[in-house]
Amino acid sequence: MDFRSPNRPLVGIQDEFNRKGLISDQGQKKQAFFILQKAYKEKTVGKPE
Repeated sequence: MDFRSPNRPLVGIQDEFNRKGLISDQGQKKQAFFILQKAYKEKTVGKPE
């Protein structure tokens, strides 16, 4: 989940947030959440392509 971090000072881009999470600071699931969810359901996480 994204969270406030005083070490992220880029105005307009990070706005004092760590934005690497799968869920936004407003609780919305990001696109990467669904991709990872699909990989776990298909049990393909960690398998070579």
